[in-house]
Amino acid sequence: MNIGIDVGRYKVKVWHATGNFEFYSNLGEARELEFGDSKGSDDMYGSYEGRKFTAGTLAIREAEYGESMMTESKLHEDTVILNLIALHKAVSGTGRVKMVTNLPIDCHERDKAALRSMLLGMKKLTLNGDIKVFLIDDCRVAPEGIGFYKHAKPGKTIRGLNIGSRTVNAITFRDEEKIGRESDTFDFGTESGKSKDRFEMARAIAGKTGSLKWKKDDEVLLGGGGAAEIVEHLKQFYPLARVVENSVFLDAEALYRTAVEIYGR
Repeated sequence: MNIGIDVGRYKVKVWHATGNFEFYSNLGEARELEFGDSKGSDDMYGSYEGRKFTAGTLAIREAEYGESMMTESKLHEDTVILNLIALHKAVSGTGRVKMVTNLPIDCHERDKAALRSMLLGMKKLTLNGDIKVFLIDDCRVAPEGIGFYKHAKPGKTIRGLNIGSRTVNAITFRDEEKIGRESDTFDFGTESGKSKDRFEMARAIAGKTGSLKWKKDDEVLLGGGGAAEIVEHLKQFYPLARVVENSVFLDAEALYRTAVEIYGR
Protein backbone atom coordinates (compact mmCIF):
# COMPACT_ATOMS: atom_id res chain seq x y z
CA MET A 1 0.00 0.00 0.00
CA ASN A 2 1.16 3.52 -0.83
CA ILE A 3 0.24 6.37 1.50
CA GLY A 4 1.01 10.05 2.05
CA ILE A 5 1.05 11.32 5.66
CA ASP A 6 1.34 15.00 6.56
CA VAL A 7 1.99 15.13 10.32
CA GLY A 8 1.03 18.65 11.32
CA ARG A 9 1.26 19.90 14.88
CA TYR A 10 -2.49 20.61 14.89
CA LYS A 11 -3.82 17.80 12.72
CA VAL A 12 -2.48 14.82 10.80
CA LYS A 13 -3.68 14.70 7.20
CA VAL A 14 -3.68 11.41 5.30
CA TRP A 15 -4.19 10.52 1.63
CA HIS A 16 -4.29 7.04 0.09
CA ALA A 17 -5.79 5.23 -2.89
CA THR A 18 -9.33 4.99 -1.54
CA GLY A 19 -9.74 8.22 0.39
CA ASN A 20 -8.40 10.83 2.77
CA PHE A 21 -8.97 11.83 6.37
CA GLU A 22 -7.53 13.90 9.21
CA PHE A 23 -7.30 13.68 12.99
CA TYR A 24 -6.00 15.86 15.81
CA SER A 25 -2.29 15.52 16.60
CA ASN A 26 -2.81 15.51 20.38
CA LEU A 27 -1.38 12.70 22.48
CA GLY A 28 -1.85 12.37 26.24
CA GLU A 29 -1.38 10.00 29.13
CA ALA A 30 -3.38 6.79 29.36
CA ARG A 31 -6.51 6.85 31.47
CA GLU A 32 -9.26 4.46 32.49
CA LEU A 33 -12.22 4.73 30.14
CA GLU A 34 -15.46 5.50 31.92
CA PHE A 35 -19.01 4.50 31.09
CA GLY A 36 -20.32 6.76 28.36
CA ASP A 37 -16.90 7.63 26.90
CA SER A 38 -17.23 7.98 23.17
CA LYS A 39 -15.20 5.70 20.93
CA GLY A 40 -15.68 7.65 17.72
CA SER A 41 -13.21 7.78 14.86
CA ASP A 42 -11.19 10.55 16.50
CA ASP A 43 -11.48 9.29 20.12
CA MET A 44 -8.46 7.04 20.47
CA TYR A 45 -6.48 5.15 23.10
CA GLY A 46 -3.62 2.78 22.46
CA SER A 47 -0.12 1.50 23.13
CA TYR A 48 3.19 1.45 21.31
CA GLU A 49 6.34 -0.27 22.58
CA GLY A 50 5.11 -0.18 26.17
CA ARG A 51 3.85 3.42 26.08
CA LYS A 52 0.13 3.73 26.70
CA PHE A 53 -1.60 6.86 25.47
CA THR A 54 -4.79 8.65 24.56
CA ALA A 55 -4.99 10.42 21.21
CA GLY A 56 -7.11 12.75 19.14
CA THR A 57 -10.26 14.17 20.69
CA LEU A 58 -10.03 11.82 23.68
CA ALA A 59 -6.63 13.29 24.61
CA ILE A 60 -7.97 16.83 24.15
CA ARG A 61 -11.04 16.18 26.27
CA GLU A 62 -9.79 13.91 29.04
CA ALA A 63 -5.98 13.86 29.37
CA GLU A 64 -4.22 16.15 31.83
CA TYR A 65 -1.34 16.48 29.37
CA GLY A 66 -3.13 15.98 26.07
CA GLU A 67 -0.96 18.31 24.03
CA SER A 68 0.33 18.33 20.49
CA MET A 69 4.12 18.66 20.29
CA MET A 70 5.00 22.22 19.23
CA THR A 71 8.71 21.42 19.35
CA GLU A 72 11.15 22.74 16.75
CA SER A 73 12.22 19.19 15.88
CA LYS A 74 9.91 16.35 14.92
CA LEU A 75 12.50 13.71 15.75
CA HIS A 76 10.67 12.16 18.70
CA GLU A 77 8.36 9.26 19.44
CA ASP A 78 5.16 11.30 19.07
CA THR A 79 5.89 11.67 15.35
CA VAL A 80 6.30 7.91 15.00
CA ILE A 81 3.06 7.21 16.87
CA LEU A 82 1.07 9.73 14.81
CA ASN A 83 2.35 8.17 11.58
CA LEU A 84 1.39 4.74 12.88
CA ILE A 85 -2.09 5.92 13.91
CA ALA A 86 -2.52 7.17 10.34
CA LEU A 87 -1.53 3.74 9.00
CA HIS A 88 -3.76 1.95 11.51
CA LYS A 89 -6.78 3.99 10.43
CA ALA A 90 -6.00 3.65 6.71
CA VAL A 91 -4.97 0.00 6.38
CA SER A 92 -7.40 -2.84 6.96
CA GLY A 93 -5.64 -5.69 8.69
CA THR A 94 -1.87 -5.87 8.54
CA GLY A 95 0.37 -5.36 5.59
CA ARG A 96 3.39 -3.94 3.83
CA VAL A 97 3.51 -0.20 3.43
CA LYS A 98 5.45 2.29 1.37
CA MET A 99 4.96 5.84 2.59
CA VAL A 100 5.99 9.44 2.02
CA THR A 101 5.86 11.93 4.88
CA ASN A 102 7.36 15.40 5.36
CA LEU A 103 9.40 17.83 7.45
CA PRO A 104 9.66 21.65 7.56
CA ILE A 105 11.85 23.14 4.86
CA ASP A 106 14.51 24.49 7.21
CA CYS A 107 15.25 21.12 8.85
CA HIS A 108 14.37 18.81 5.97
CA GLU A 109 17.90 18.07 4.78
CA ARG A 110 19.22 17.87 8.34
CA ASP A 111 16.58 15.50 9.75
CA LYS A 112 15.16 13.46 6.85
CA ALA A 113 17.55 10.50 7.18
CA ALA A 114 16.93 10.26 10.92
CA LEU A 115 13.14 10.37 10.55
CA ARG A 116 13.26 7.76 7.81
CA SER A 117 15.29 5.49 10.07
CA MET A 118 12.78 5.94 12.90
CA LEU A 119 9.87 4.86 10.69
CA LEU A 120 11.32 1.96 8.71
CA GLY A 121 10.78 -1.66 9.64
CA MET A 122 8.25 -3.75 11.51
CA LYS A 123 5.88 -1.70 13.68
CA LYS A 124 3.11 -2.84 16.03
CA LEU A 125 0.39 -0.50 17.26
CA THR A 126 -2.67 -1.19 19.37
CA LEU A 127 -5.45 1.35 18.82
CA ASN A 128 -8.85 1.17 20.49
CA GLY A 129 -8.14 -2.48 21.33
CA ASP A 130 -7.28 -3.43 17.74
CA ILE A 131 -3.71 -4.72 17.20
CA LYS A 132 -2.12 -4.15 13.81
CA VAL A 133 1.38 -4.90 12.58
CA PHE A 134 2.95 -3.07 9.64
CA LEU A 135 6.12 -3.66 7.69
CA ILE A 136 7.18 -0.25 6.42
CA ASP A 137 9.28 -1.36 3.46
CA ASP A 138 10.32 2.12 2.46
CA CYS A 139 9.76 5.69 3.60
CA ARG A 140 10.69 8.92 1.87
CA VAL A 141 10.67 12.34 3.54
CA ALA A 142 9.72 15.38 1.46
CA PRO A 143 9.84 19.08 2.40
CA GLU A 144 6.62 20.66 3.64
CA GLY A 145 5.03 22.68 0.86
CA ILE A 146 5.57 19.99 -1.77
CA GLY A 147 1.91 20.33 -2.73
CA PHE A 148 2.61 23.62 -4.49
CA TYR A 149 4.72 21.81 -7.07
CA LYS A 150 1.68 20.86 -9.16
CA HIS A 151 1.04 24.59 -9.69
CA ALA A 152 4.56 25.21 -11.00
CA LYS A 153 4.72 25.87 -14.76
CA PRO A 154 7.57 26.38 -17.22
CA GLY A 155 8.55 30.03 -17.46
CA LYS A 156 6.65 30.99 -14.29
CA THR A 157 7.57 31.83 -10.72
CA ILE A 158 5.22 30.47 -8.06
CA ARG A 159 5.38 31.39 -4.38
CA GLY A 160 3.72 29.05 -1.92
CA LEU A 161 2.90 29.58 1.75
CA ASN A 162 1.98 26.55 3.84
CA ILE A 163 0.29 28.09 6.90
CA GLY A 164 0.67 25.61 9.73
CA SER A 165 -0.02 25.64 13.45
CA ARG A 166 3.68 25.64 14.47
CA THR A 167 5.46 27.06 11.40
CA VAL A 168 4.90 28.77 8.09
CA ASN A 169 6.74 27.22 5.17
CA ALA A 170 7.55 29.56 2.28
CA ILE A 171 8.54 27.84 -0.96
CA THR A 172 9.45 29.17 -4.40
CA PHE A 173 9.28 27.30 -7.69
CA ARG A 174 10.76 28.78 -10.86
CA ASP A 175 10.58 26.88 -14.15
CA GLU A 176 9.31 23.88 -12.13
CA GLU A 177 12.43 23.86 -9.95
CA LYS A 178 12.50 24.65 -6.22
CA ILE A 179 14.63 27.73 -5.46
CA GLY A 180 16.19 27.15 -2.05
CA ARG A 181 17.52 30.67 -1.51
CA GLU A 182 13.98 32.05 -1.91
CA SER A 183 12.38 29.45 0.39
CA ASP A 184 12.43 29.13 4.17
CA THR A 185 10.54 28.10 7.32
CA PHE A 186 9.32 30.81 9.71
CA ASP A 187 9.24 30.03 13.41
CA PHE A 188 5.61 30.93 14.09
CA GLY A 189 2.19 29.55 13.20
CA THR A 190 -1.51 29.91 13.92
CA GLU A 191 -1.32 28.05 17.25
CA SER A 192 2.31 28.46 18.41
CA GLY A 193 2.24 31.92 20.01
CA LYS A 194 0.17 33.89 22.48
CA SER A 195 -1.07 36.40 19.90
CA LYS A 196 -3.87 35.37 17.55
CA ASP A 197 -3.78 38.65 15.60
CA ARG A 198 -3.97 37.42 12.01
CA PHE A 199 -3.14 40.81 10.48
CA GLU A 200 0.11 40.98 12.43
CA MET A 201 0.88 37.41 11.42
CA ALA A 202 0.30 38.31 7.77
CA ARG A 203 2.50 41.36 8.22
CA ALA A 204 5.27 39.19 9.70
CA ILE A 205 4.98 36.78 6.76
CA ALA A 206 5.26 39.68 4.32
CA GLY A 207 8.35 40.95 6.11
CA LYS A 208 10.01 37.54 6.12
CA THR A 209 9.19 36.79 2.48
CA GLY A 210 10.33 40.26 1.47
CA SER A 211 13.79 39.36 2.72
CA LEU A 212 13.64 36.35 0.39
CA LYS A 213 13.15 38.75 -2.56
CA TRP A 214 9.44 38.05 -3.02
CA LYS A 215 7.72 40.88 -4.88
CA LYS A 216 4.34 42.55 -4.49
CA ASP A 217 3.05 41.38 -7.87
CA ASP A 218 4.09 37.74 -7.37
CA GLU A 219 1.49 35.00 -7.55
CA VAL A 220 1.30 33.76 -3.95
CA LEU A 221 -0.59 30.53 -3.26
CA LEU A 222 -1.71 29.59 0.25
CA GLY A 223 -2.26 26.12 1.64
CA GLY A 224 -2.47 24.50 5.05
CA GLY A 225 -5.02 24.67 7.83
CA GLY A 226 -4.49 28.39 8.51
CA ALA A 227 -4.65 29.61 4.91
CA ALA A 228 -8.23 30.89 5.01
CA GLU A 229 -7.55 32.90 8.19
CA ILE A 230 -4.59 34.76 6.68
CA VAL A 231 -5.33 35.31 3.00
CA GLU A 232 -7.39 38.53 3.17
CA HIS A 233 -4.81 40.19 5.43
CA LEU A 234 -1.97 39.03 3.22
CA LYS A 235 -3.57 40.62 0.15
CA GLN A 236 -2.54 44.02 1.53
CA PHE A 237 1.03 42.99 0.78
CA TYR A 238 0.50 40.47 -2.04
CA PRO A 239 -2.68 41.41 -3.95
CA LEU A 240 -2.56 38.20 -6.02
CA ALA A 241 -2.55 35.94 -2.97
CA ARG A 242 -5.18 33.19 -3.03
CA VAL A 243 -6.01 29.95 -1.25
CA VAL A 244 -5.56 26.85 -3.40
CA GLU A 245 -8.29 24.27 -3.82
CA ASN A 246 -8.31 21.54 -1.16
CA SER A 247 -5.79 23.56 0.83
CA VAL A 248 -5.93 21.47 4.03
CA PHE A 249 -4.93 18.28 2.18
CA LEU A 250 -2.57 20.02 -0.25
CA ASP A 251 0.59 18.31 1.03
CA ALA A 252 -1.03 14.99 1.94
CA GLU A 253 -2.29 14.50 -1.61
CA ALA A 254 1.09 15.49 -3.06
CA LEU A 255 2.85 13.06 -0.72
CA TYR A 256 0.60 10.24 -1.92
CA ARG A 257 1.11 11.18 -5.59
CA THR A 258 4.86 11.16 -4.93
CA ALA A 259 4.59 7.69 -3.41
CA VAL A 260 2.79 6.45 -6.51
CA GLU A 261 5.46 7.98 -8.77
CA ILE A 262 8.25 6.33 -6.78
CA TYR A 263 6.73 2.93 -6.02
CA GLY A 264 4.02 2.48 -8.67
CA ARG A 265 0.44 1.58 -7.89
